[in-house]
Amino acid sequence: MRHIIHIMFTILFLSNQIFSQSFFSNDSLNNRICYWAGIGLGGNYFGPNLSLILSYNNNHDLYSFKFSRSSELNFGVEDNFDKPSLHLNEFSFLYGKTLRQSIVLFSLSAGLSYLDGVNRGTQIKNEEFERIKINTIGIPFETELMLEFSKYAGVGFTFYGNLNKKESYIGGMFRIKVGLF
Repeated sequence: MRHIIHIMFTILFLSNQIFSQSFFSNDSLNNRICYWAGIGLGGNYFGPNLSLILSYNNNHDLYSFKFSRSSELNFGVEDNFDKPSLHLNEFSFLYGKTLRQSIVLFSLSAGLSYLDGVNRGTQIKNEEFERIKINTIGIPFETELMLEFSKYAGVGFTFYGNLNKKESYIGGMFRIKVGLF
């Protein structure tokens, strides 16, 4: 886990150095204010993930508020599935850097999050496990490649994760976004 944290901060440091170079600062595509809301669907260790995100982009600086919920699929039939069901809620604030080329926006972000959920511990009997409550602070991170279809709509492909003391995880997601690009 220590290596992942070092890699993440190295990537953020290098991206800050790259994005701050003078040859980007005069690019009219990168020097504008944009904002959007997005809804995403993906998956991670806890199961399918649904995410809502609000983002504000000023020049190369990206500020985002994100809520995501991951939950194990049980199809409404509790008898044949492990108990308790896995689920995780994440509330995050992320800061990142962006690079825009034509209709493509690339971003790297990291921040601070609060996590609330349930994981399984030691097996008690058959499909029943110890219930482990997750309430912790984490370091969320994500990298995204967004394609703009118009000035007001786009889609994104996101790799994300969260480093924390209880249950770190990574995942992938597809997002639909509307706003002013």
